[in-house]
Parts: sequence; C-alpha cells; structure tokens
Amino acid sequence: MKKLLVTMLVMVMVLGLMGGVVMANDCERYGQGYWKQWLAEMAEEDPEWECGSGFTAQELLDMLNTPARGDATQILLYQFIAASLN
Repeated sequence: MKKLLVTMLVMVMVLGLMGGVVMANDCERYGQGYWKQWLAEMAEEDPEWECGSGFTAQELLDMLNTPARGDATQILLYQFIAASLN
C-alpha cells in the first residue's frame, strides 16, 4: 500500500510540475514550514477548506505534523504537499 502511495505521489508530482517549471521561476516558492503555519491558520478560520486535492487544511496539517523518523515516504509526502501548495 505504501509503495503504491509513493508511486502515485511521484507520478502526480512529476506530471503536475512539468508544465509549470518555466512559469515557476518568476514566482516565490515556500517551504514546508511556511505551509505548515499557513495550514494551521487556515484550519482555524475554515476547517472545511480544501486545496483541490480532496484533503482539508486540517488533514494536510496532520500529515505535516507526523514525525518522519527516517521514513522516506513521509519525507516525500512533506515535499509533495509543499510543492502542490506552491
């Protein structure tokens, strides 16, 4: 199950970011810390807010607050969430 999740995340990330690479060079990009704080504020304001992925702000925040403890899947998930929100 975990390998399938990682494969799906990588595919979505590669396919989704390929078209925006050129445009993204002129835009500010934020890291996980920025998005973690932003999602915490969003979860307080509007608990049902979705970013278009089907996850609410609180669900994404819970994912970012889960300790990685060396788990590559979790580390990739952190990066994917930040890249998606950028």
